[in-house]
Amino acid sequence: LYPEGYLDSWGEAVAAVPTQSTVVSWAAGRSMPPDVKGMPIAQATVSSQAGGARDLLAVVLQSWSPRDGSATAEYQLQLLDITPEHFGSVRAQAALWNGPRAQPFVASAPEGGWLAIVGSPANEILVHSVADLLQNRPQLQKLHGVGEPIGTATFVQKGTDDWGLLIRRTS
Repeated sequence: LYPEGYLDSWGEAVAAVPTQSTVVSWAAGRSMPPDVKGMPIAQATVSSQAGGARDLLAVVLQSWSPRDGSATAEYQLQLLDITPEHFGSVRAQAALWNGPRAQPFVASAPEGGWLAIVGSPANEILVHSVADLLQNRPQLQKLHGVGEPIGTATFVQKGTDDWGLLIRRTS
């Protein structure tokens, strides 16, 4: 009944065969009509603990209904566990936006505790704290541009505690 996909993991020693594989539901418990299609379109690895190992996969999902003929889609963020014990389980999810079908971009901070998501029709960069998402508090910062469309954003650091985003425009 739900849009499904596969999450696979490969190791360096056995690159040709996935070391772990699971079926995941992009609906993740949400009610969704059977004709809705869903697919992952952007991803980045993040950490569930500040400075810890990257044990989560942040996935931006796009869902739409081909039957309604609309060019609009719903965008959602999911954090999938990629540890061997809980591989593929949804740890958190949050709505992002509804709008025209587009290719978003997601980046994680070097320590893995923050996400920046680009691609909304409002020309915003959505900055999420992974810790807040995991505690079901999807509080985010919206950075809005009124000039050229934003194509990507990458976390950068100047000094020890001075963080920022390097923004590139779309072509």
